[in-house]
Amino acid sequence: MRKRSRTSAPPDTGLAALVLRVEASSRKPGADPLQIAKDEIERLRSGDDAGTVVDLARLLVGTEGLMDALTHLGQSALLLVLSSARRAFFEGEWKELARLLGGGRNEFRERALLPDVGPGPLPVPDAWLEVGAEPEAGQRASQEELAGCLAEAEAGGEEERARLRALLSDLAEEQEPVAAPLTAALGDDGLSLLLRDFLGDDASLACASAFFRHVLRPRVLGLSGAPSMSLVESIAAAAACRPGTLAREVLSPATCSPELGPPQVELLKRACRVDALRAFASEMMRSLAVSGGRWSEAHLAAMLALVQACGDLGEGDLGEVCASLRRRAQDFSSSLHFAKLVGEIVRKFPREARPQRLVLLEALDCNTTFFAKIAASKAQRL
Repeated sequence: MRKRSRTSAPPDTGLAALVLRVEASSRKPGADPLQIAKDEIERLRSGDDAGTVVDLARLLVGTEGLMDALTHLGQSALLLVLSSARRAFFEGEWKELARLLGGGRNEFRERALLPDVGPGPLPVPDAWLEVGAEPEAGQRASQEELAGCLAEAEAGGEEERARLRALLSDLAEEQEPVAAPLTAALGDDGLSLLLRDFLGDDASLACASAFFRHVLRPRVLGLSGAPSMSLVESIAAAAACRPGTLAREVLSPATCSPELGPPQVELLKRACRVDALRAFASEMMRSLAVSGGRWSEAHLAAMLALVQACGDLGEGDLGEVCASLRRRAQDFSSSLHFAKLVGEIVRKFPREARPQRLVLLEALDCNTTFFAKIAASKAQRL
């Protein structure tokens, strides 16, 4: 989701009509936000509106005061529409969207709504946006069943692996990893063995995505020390065979995570050596740039690795990266890695960086390292 400049009124599009339609429906007596959302989702799917859910997200985030101007029920219905198509977004984009629209920091809960609505909070936006929700009983059952399947498949034969594939197919729609606390029982060698079943053409994309999301991602995010050679080789194999799935389900969530550390960065760098993954570097750069939360030096190292791996940049990608660096510059006023990152952007993408020259210079202005002076000199010559 690319950020747009904020405007004072919705653009004249089918999406603006969608917002007005939702608002009108929400003001009717007995209006149900869930039913309103279902109706609009069906309308989008049927093609009556030319816009997409991603475009709707851009409209809500990029139009000044639009969400504030809607009623309580209207806001709820639009959040449900977005939640219905979460898979259209990269993980970092989704979390930033949730934060901007109130799901990540509960901004709707903390501010009063319009007088005709009263000061009450939105009904559980966290649950609808799937941010920070506690596991329910059904999810705990899924965790236990998946843990059992993993253990059986590691030690068993084709029948046990077929059962694992069937379970993962059932979990394909679960967007948050269900195995996070349970993958420790599966060793890296066992993980590597099971991963092979999901790298070939005979494994469906949905099933492979579920394995990456529910098994591989928790293992990567749970690392606290140097990754084993077996895990490094598994990541390299996944990067070669299913680069898009690895980027979307494992690497992008890892780089956007507040728990990102040297072990995850090491795996990212190893994956970036694989040519097939380089095509997804710009997407991961943008996802990291728009992610919420405080960055560490590890996030700078991850962004540097992605910049170095990136071949072609999409329109607007570098602008989002540069804006993010300017926004975070004060946090890294004495960081060599920050200055080196800006210098590498200028060196590798001089044509794309030229329109961002002033933004980059402003980002470097508060950096006190010698490398910042070198990077600023290069940026001045763009």
